Amino acid sequence: MSYHPNNTPPPGNWMVGAILSIFCFWPLAIPAIIFAAKVNSLWNTGDYAGAEAAAKKAKMFSLIAITLGIIGMIIGGVITAMSIAAANQAVEEYNQEVDALEESLDADLEELDQLNSDLEELESY
Repeated sequence: MSYHPNNTPPPGNWMVGAILSIFCFWPLAIPAIIFAAKVNSLWNTGDYAGAEAAAKKAKMFSLIAITLGIIGMIIGGVITAMSIAAANQAVEEYNQEVDALEESLDADLEELDQLNSDLEELESY
């Protein structure tokens, strides 16, 4: 590990955060990984300011990607929950309509049976 002239270690490269951000919002994870990969090589070549700038950019892209990913997951969860609730309501309304039709059919069948009984009585005269 190289050290700055003041014996300070290189800045954290945020490689783990950059890689994890792929699962959250990959378009920003790509530049995060690229900048994270540059930190140590810039530090080792003596470009300390470049290494620190790359570390800051890697951190920024990683945090933005993770934040956007979490927001997207929350929005997706809310939309999914609302869709499930709407589907349940539609199924409930459908079941109520089916029950009403069954009751109406039962009433019509009872009326038909009564008419058949009346017809049989009339035919017996």
